[in-house]
Amino acid sequence: MNYDDVLAQLFRLGQSLGFDPRAEDCETYLRELLSSYESAPEDAEALLSELLGTRFACLQDVRPQWIQEPEWPFLNGKPLRFVGQIDLHRETRANWGLEQIGQSLRSEWASDRTYFVFSDGSQHKVIVQYG
Repeated sequence: MNYDDVLAQLFRLGQSLGFDPRAEDCETYLRELLSSYESAPEDAEALLSELLGTRFACLQDVRPQWIQEPEWPFLNGKPLRFVGQIDLHRETRANWGLEQIGQSLRSEWASDRTYFVFSDGSQHKVIVQYG
């Protein structure tokens, strides 16, 4: 199965699963994974959905809710498992008392952000997006 032949399906699945098939690590991974399939079956999207749903896995049945473009991290050429996300908005920071602390900390925490946590069980990566 050729990456370029199923790119439209990969974009649709990427939107629902939370990955960007154009991202360098992701494209490399997908090209290698798909090359092991001789040709695209009649219902390539169903096969891809099942295949990629298990590869771009989540600890729970919750997918990342990206603020910006998807940034699913890879380790040793494979996608990490999504563990969860922490949204830090102005209200959250106020509840933590961070709005009351010194000017330098206030400027550091001035914008809303979301932390996306990924892991393979022994190594972890955190993606931070602002918005």
